[in-house]
Amino acid sequence: MSVKILGGVCKGINLTVPSGNLRPTGVLLKRRFFDGNQVFDNKVFIDLCCGSGAIGLEALSRGAINLICVEKNKNIIKVLKKNINIVSNAILKIRNDFKVQVANTCFNKWIMSFKDNYTDWPIEKKTNTIIYFDPPYHEIVLYKNIVDEIVKSDWFYGDLWIEHERGNGVLELLNSSIIKKSYQQGDNIIILIYPTKLQIKIIILSPCWYDFLMI
Repeated sequence: MSVKILGGVCKGINLTVPSGNLRPTGVLLKRRFFDGNQVFDNKVFIDLCCGSGAIGLEALSRGAINLICVEKNKNIIKVLKKNINIVSNAILKIRNDFKVQVANTCFNKWIMSFKDNYTDWPIEKKTNTIIYFDPPYHEIVLYKNIVDEIVKSDWFYGDLWIEHERGNGVLELLNSSIIKKSYQQGDNIIILIYPTKLQIKIIILSPCWYDFLMI
């Protein structure tokens, strides 16, 4: 099974989806999301529970300068790295101001170490950071973890996107006033959340440059 990059410099490139019970984001939902968010210039994009990396690599294709993929399954990591190399090699023909990192660990452990680094970032980099969270829909405990670690905290200044399934209990974990945008296809939904203690976003446009790290 494969999925395509929908836009950006790598439009049309096929990505391999690992075999097994992995559930990639549906193409129609993915298209709606990226039609509404087409440009990722100067963004740090963090793809938690990333699987094949299709969402994060789409953001990289559309201009993100730092992609961080977090996935705990070692077998999936092998496929993920192949997908990263395919996309990275295509982008390198056009630009080299980007970096890709892979963390083979569970997201909640990774978040703790990331938090320490993130607090030292300049404000423009903090606000230009996007976390995309797409765990197995039935793992409500994982959703609760991300809500506790990010939504109910005051350290994260970027955007948090959560993909979930209607009726799986995610909305009950949240204050509806912090849900700023949503995209839906059938029962599958992506919601944008501003952290509870950050109701006003500070946006400072400034170029940031990174070295490329080949996986």
